[in-house]
Amino acid sequence: MTVPAGGSVHLDPPQGFIPTDLVIIKTVLRGQTRGGFTVYDPPSVVQTTKIQIPCAAEGAQVWGFQYFGATDYGPVFANTPMAMSGFDSSGFPDVVAAQTDDSGQPILNTSGGHCFVPTSQRVLEDPATRKVFAQYQPKTTGSICAELTFSSTLSPKLVEQGGKQ
Repeated sequence: MTVPAGGSVHLDPPQGFIPTDLVIIKTVLRGQTRGGFTVYDPPSVVQTTKIQIPCAAEGAQVWGFQYFGATDYGPVFANTPMAMSGFDSSGFPDVVAAQTDDSGQPILNTSGGHCFVPTSQRVLEDPATRKVFAQYQPKTTGSICAELTFSSTLSPKLVEQGGKQ
């Protein structure tokens, strides 16, 4: 898919398909691969969520991770594709590096799991603050290169003053 200059793209899943994950395997900007993004369990409540993706420095890649579920978690940015390997003892997603192929691209999990195939290499030094280990810190320009906007398609419930529906 190519995003037109100055434009955006709206993704509509096919009829009958219920999206549970979203994966951007590769982002190419001006001929340079700049990274990708993984979203687990997009929001199912009526809300709009925007995620601003930082621009990768020249020759670098920025990968993103976002989890929506009982508690929103993320975004997390790193210099490697990320996957989720369950939850840690505090209930945070266990964010790990994803397996990659010989060309460095993440391997899709086609065995019934989520998004990318996980490794055992933890990306987060501190899950509570979303701090990544030094070796995974992304190199960025300080600018924002893309914004992902997620919106549920469920009908909103009107709530009157006082909490009555």
